[in-house]
Parts: sequence; C-alpha cells; structure tokens
Amino acid sequence: MSDVGRTAKQDFDQVFKKYFPLEDGEFKFFDETISNFYQSDFRVMKVLGMATLMALGISFLGLFALIPFTIAQRTKEISIRKVLGAGTMEILMSLSKEYVWLMAVAFGLAAILTWYLLNSWLQEFHFKINMPYELYVAAGLAVLLASLAIVGMQGYKVAQRNPAEVLKSE
Repeated sequence: MSDVGRTAKQDFDQVFKKYFPLEDGEFKFFDETISNFYQSDFRVMKVLGMATLMALGISFLGLFALIPFTIAQRTKEISIRKVLGAGTMEILMSLSKEYVWLMAVAFGLAAILTWYLLNSWLQEFHFKINMPYELYVAAGLAVLLASLAIVGMQGYKVAQRNPAEVLKSE
C-alpha cells in the first residue's frame, strides 16, 4: 500500500469513528483483498514452475547420459550401416526413432494428466475458460525438438566417424 493509500485509510477511519463510535469498522483495499485471495494460487504456481523446470532438467540430463550409452552399444551397427551406404540422416533417424516413440508415449500420458488437473482447478472459478489444445501441442513440440537436438548433436559425431576405425578389430 502506498503512502497516499495509508493516509486515505487513516482519514477514513477517523471520519468513520467520529460518526459511528460504537461500530467496529475494518476496511481493506480491493487490490489487497484480491491479492490475498490469489496468494495461494501464486504460491502453487511458483512451486509447480520450479518442479517443472527441475523435471525438465533431470530429463534432459538423463537423455544426455542415455544417448552416449546407446551409441556405444550400437557403434558397430552404425559403422556397418555406413559401410553399406547409409547417410548421416538415416543414421540419425535410426538413433532418434526409439526416443521419439518414448517421448510420444510420455507426452500422451502427461497431456491427459495435465488436462485433467488443469480442468479440475479451472472449475473452481466463476468464469469458465477452456485451455486451448494448441498449448499442449506447442509444449510437446518444444520438448520433442529439444530432445531431437540433443540426439542429433551426439549422433552426428558418431555418424561422421570413419567406420574402418570401428570395424578394424573385427
């Protein structure tokens, strides 16, 4: 509350007590009432935002760790594909295919759960709104593109290696 607001409230309290000495008058500003009303929602929003960022960070760190492991297991396969004429794009598609499938399943489950929880929360409000499905699509595409970028960066290094170096021990 600003200094002007405090002064106005004090003046109003004095006038009220002058004309209604037996009444107990407690007055609040409307913006303070609204702020207090939504304070718990703001706290929940902050906690969920931090939890979301942590979950995304942990997921991407896991992806950074899992891709080199997968590539190490499939190094000979990738080299044989290169010898047989596969290009960089085919190798990257082969590496990313299983991750795209896992992300599609995870996104489907997360979208359903998110829609249900968000819809339940929005029912508490007097004015009803519907969440646009484009928001879910945009979120899914953003995570998919970020994941494909991670797979692509690490897979590109392997796809550019000379297959003779990998297969010479065979």
